[in-house]
Amino acid sequence: MKKNNTKKISPWIQSSYFNANSFGKIKKSKSIKRFFLFEKQYGIKLELSQAFGLLDVIIGTALASLVFLGVFGLLRLENKVVEHSKLKITATAISNKCLEEIRNLPYSSVGIAGGFPDGLLETTTTTLQNNILYTIETRIDYVIDSTDGLSATSTPQDDCPMDYKKVEVKISWPGQFGGEVSSVSNIIPENLAQECEETGGILSVSVFDAYGLMISSPLIEIKNPETDLLIKSATPADGKHYFSLNSSSSYKIVVSKVGMSTESTYGISEVATPKKPHIFIFENQLTETSFSIDETSSFSIDTSSPWGEDSFYDSFSDQTKVVEINNIEIDNGEVTLSKTQGVYFTEGTTDSDICSFPGNSGDCAQSFTMGPESKQVSEISLYLRKATTSPSNLYLEIRSASTTGALVASSTEISGFGLPINFEWVSFSLNSPVTLSANTIYFLRLRSVPDSVDSQGQGPVHWGFLYSTSSPLRYGEGKAFRYVGKAGQEELSDYDFSFQVYGDEYVSSGYLVSATTTPASLLNWNEFSWTDLEPINTNLIYQIYYASGSDWFLIPSGDLPGNETGLGLSPIDLSSINTATYTQLKIKGSLSNTASEATPRLYGWQLSWITESATPISGTTFSFIGTKIIGTDSAENSVYKYSSTNTSNGSGHIDISNLEWDSYTFSVSPTSGLDLINTNPSPQPIGLLPDGATQPVILYLEAENSLLLNIQDSETLEPIFNATARLYNVGLSYDTSQNTNEKGQSYFLPLEIATYDLQVSASGYLSTSTTSGITGDKIQTIKLERVE
Repeated sequence: MKKNNTKKISPWIQSSYFNANSFGKIKKSKSIKRFFLFEKQYGIKLELSQAFGLLDVIIGTALASLVFLGVFGLLRLENKVVEHSKLKITATAISNKCLEEIRNLPYSSVGIAGGFPDGLLETTTTTLQNNILYTIETRIDYVIDSTDGLSATSTPQDDCPMDYKKVEVKISWPGQFGGEVSSVSNIIPENLAQECEETGGILSVSVFDAYGLMISSPLIEIKNPETDLLIKSATPADGKHYFSLNSSSSYKIVVSKVGMSTESTYGISEVATPKKPHIFIFENQLTETSFSIDETSSFSIDTSSPWGEDSFYDSFSDQTKVVEINNIEIDNGEVTLSKTQGVYFTEGTTDSDICSFPGNSGDCAQSFTMGPESKQVSEISLYLRKATTSPSNLYLEIRSASTTGALVASSTEISGFGLPINFEWVSFSLNSPVTLSANTIYFLRLRSVPDSVDSQGQGPVHWGFLYSTSSPLRYGEGKAFRYVGKAGQEELSDYDFSFQVYGDEYVSSGYLVSATTTPASLLNWNEFSWTDLEPINTNLIYQIYYASGSDWFLIPSGDLPGNETGLGLSPIDLSSINTATYTQLKIKGSLSNTASEATPRLYGWQLSWITESATPISGTTFSFIGTKIIGTDSAENSVYKYSSTNTSNGSGHIDISNLEWDSYTFSVSPTSGLDLINTNPSPQPIGLLPDGATQPVILYLEAENSLLLNIQDSETLEPIFNATARLYNVGLSYDTSQNTNEKGQSYFLPLEIATYDLQVSASGYLSTSTTSGITGDKIQTIKLERVE
């Protein structure tokens, strides 16, 4: 029997993922070979989902990506290192070639053309190698070497101190793999005669810090004192460097370092008699000099008054600043006497007719006449029931003169769906309480949404009747009105709709007491002010209490006139009360009335005082000067290294950086009208350390006449930031505008004794104009109203 050599293909290969015709290619894969080996060895048939799941593929791909990314990164790093090494090798070869060429020159030719030592070499040249442009910088200096036993400072002196030449060649290249290499070589003269043929002198420059320690790698520049052109420079790692220079010439030396101060020599064109003049170089001599530089620091300067104003205020948006109340209500920025609610009109007379509302017949209405007293009304209730499941929503109006007269008040809308199915009293709350005048006829008009006059209301809703054997309290000549159609009305003089009008009565008296005011750094109490309204038949008085131990007492009228009987005219001057005795204060407000329908209303109060806390003074010009002297002028007056005039910004602040360590004295011009009365820190001069830090300084200034403005929100009494205040007097040619700080304050000084015009504006507020009479130090508060 013929043997069948056809190999059986695993079921997973026959799946839709594989083409059976490609089976031969698949088996060439190492992974597939391992799979078949697994099948053959263990006799286990695996489905495709068991062999290669999607998660396996994702994980495998991620791992492969990580490996390849790592390999790619290593290849890039290797490429960078190799490329940089190739460039560095080339640069080193160029450097070695240059040094070899210099070594082959005659000793007298080793130098910079036109420089010192003079020679055949150029300071900077370039060469192109492998399409890379290399820059070659050459530097040559004489070296004084004491190994021969003699030096310029030894005894006996070395008559030929310039022992040999030091050559430094630096090769640099640009690009992504840019860098530089440096090589140094000493060129030795063949004999003493050749050494002594060299002419010129040596300049030794040492650079120290403020504490006498050497500065690492300072920049030392040798310049032509007339043209200021750079001749030589160095950045010695040990802070000291020898420069070989032409003799019989003077040189300007400038020493600096990034982040540090600068020191230099000076010529007579800069200062008549320099303390450190330009350096003169002598033939075959060593000239030594030293400079001191160190880290620069900064001043953070505030220009301020020696005093400020602070305050306690309460606009009664809540009760957080009130510690005690009695018969008082505080609501939405208003303090009133407490009120009780009473019913002043009720019920009505019966009739078999019932007004169906809403409907084509229009709106229902009812008139009533107020009694002999005015009342504040906040709620009215009607006797209603609904006749359908979902009638229109309703609201109630109070009108004068007629049912279509002027609108006096309207209620909030109530749900028609929520009306009762049997007659009940339904309350309508007015949007805001309204005072109804005594002996005046008003009309209640029940409205629907949509408007029933246009026959859109859904109903009906019935306004019912209750029986009463006599007229309700203070009710007179009631008339029922019913609209008939859209154009007319029918007066039904025999019928009344039942209603109840609720009026508010105020208690006769009450009081409130503020939280304790305990100022920090109190210099003087300033004033007490308030905003209130006292209608007829009302009264509101204020009293101030002070703390003695744990008890509180009224300030006697002898110290604060009128305080025992009650203060009634705002503002009250508190500047005369003793701050040693009266360190803590409270305010008490007492409200009362002689008619139950009236109440006084308090909207806000404020207690202010003078403190030691400074108030910024903007735009102040001042000067300060250090103690370091660079020489004297032609009149032999000292010329200081640092002297500057500066002006503070709109916030009374300025930062001045890059200042050398020194002691500085601040001043203001006598013609400015300002006096610098103190500084912090004090006393002057104020030291600045070489530590890179910022030294805060406060300059306390005052003038004979000034104005401190406080700009506040009229409702909340909160300070208004960035309000613009313009103070001007045309006759004095004074016109200054300033913005308020975060305390809502702006300080104007110096001023003359005069009356100034004042304009104040702020975003979101109504602008205002007023005048200000200035004598001495004046504090003025301006309250701005918000734009509705």
